[in-house]
Amino acid sequence: MNILIVGLGYAGGRFLHAFESLRHEGTCDIGTIGYVGRNTQNNGLPFFRSVAEGLAATKPDIVVLSVNDVYRMSILEEMSAFDGFVICEKPFLCPWDNTERAVSNLAKTSGFCLDLVERYSPITISLKEFVEANALCLMRANFTWGKNRLGDHRPTCGVTSEIIHPLDIVQFICGGALCYRVSAAHGTCSDFSVSGPAVVDSVAVIARLGDAPVLGYASFVNVARRREVGLIFARPAGSLVFAHLCFDDPRWDDDELRVWEMGATEDVLLLELRTRSRPSACGALGLQKTERLVSDVVASVRGYPPKQPFPDINQAVLLQRLLNEIHAQIDTSCPVLFSAKMQVPTTSLSGNLERLG
Repeated sequence: MNILIVGLGYAGGRFLHAFESLRHEGTCDIGTIGYVGRNTQNNGLPFFRSVAEGLAATKPDIVVLSVNDVYRMSILEEMSAFDGFVICEKPFLCPWDNTERAVSNLAKTSGFCLDLVERYSPITISLKEFVEANALCLMRANFTWGKNRLGDHRPTCGVTSEIIHPLDIVQFICGGALCYRVSAAHGTCSDFSVSGPAVVDSVAVIARLGDAPVLGYASFVNVARRREVGLIFARPAGSLVFAHLCFDDPRWDDDELRVWEMGATEDVLLLELRTRSRPSACGALGLQKTERLVSDVVASVRGYPPKQPFPDINQAVLLQRLLNEIHAQIDTSCPVLFSAKMQVPTTSLSGNLERLG
């Protein structure tokens, strides 16, 4: 099984380590892993300067699209003849890209998975199963999802690349049949990255998922990484159930879930789960969820069913339309020019995981 990674930056490097871990474990036959980029990284892997060259040379079963979101549309233009499986970094596109044209370039592919990695956390899966088993109905959701990307060297379309995670988690847990309706989006912009002097860095959103209000905040200039989701459900009998999910705190893959209901004198714990980070087979940290995603894709390519359904091209399109709607509704204040007030150091590829991740 051959792999071609298009864009071996931070995200592409994580996928490389995940595939190398599978190879090290001997759970599947991973053959050639090549990459497409602007420059060679002297890592011993086959290097190609164009997608066409990489596809012709490696004949990949799986292509990983891990270029920055602002370049993704141009890469998809070169993928129209590919008939294998595609893993695509989130978000699928930038808000200004042509979604229908992008989808048409993937018409021949055998499968597609958007990298919504938090779906592969045990706490997300456990809560989804609990909600289904108890026929819970969502009454309200809120989230905070942010990190500090000041000085990030990577181009970006902005905070829609961040808010996609909590919006997807809530929808995934509560069942994909419910659709979002956006009521309002308020944001701020700045020169936090190299993308320009006024890129949307933070947004507060008010929406509804079915009949349930969803209020959330996402930011690329949060002073610390924070990834939390709170949910209130109703049982069929009418009582309330509360759930709190916390991701990647204090380290990547350190996730916690707590589900409870209110008793007469104290809360009654219904479900509790903690996961802890551990090194992968190749020694890398913070890869457990990515490894589960990659393992499912490899199984699918080999003809076996994945452990859970992929965020496929149809879901990617629906989420992209939601992000486009949020982007169109954001009203922003005057941009904050961080670089005019201080010298912000640029984060390198081997630098701070808090900024890059």
